[in-house]
Amino acid sequence: DAHLLSVVNDWAPYYIDTVQAVMDGTWESGDYWGGISDDVIQIIGISDRLTEEQRARVDSVIASIDSGEFHPFTGPLKDQSGELRVPEGETMTREELAGMDWYVEGMTANLPE
Repeated sequence: DAHLLSVVNDWAPYYIDTVQAVMDGTWESGDYWGGISDDVIQIIGISDRLTEEQRARVDSVIASIDSGEFHPFTGPLKDQSGELRVPEGETMTREELAGMDWYVEGMTANLPE
């Protein structure tokens, strides 16, 4: 009862498209960063305890991420110790995201060693 929503990474659409491309002889090697529009990232189980206004806000943020209008890793972002890691207005690159070795401010878990 104490959750807002769940995020699922479903690689099936990517695998299906990739296998089809291999079978068609059109597959090319490269990095893949699927998103909500690709159905690789799915937002499920949104709490029914939200008010209509809260649900509308959640839906709005999801839509803005999907459209590219909002990137969740745009600064200012601080790490757990309060150190500024991403300055205001800057967005982490894919390379930075792939190598991210810190938790954002407010997280209480420790990184595995």
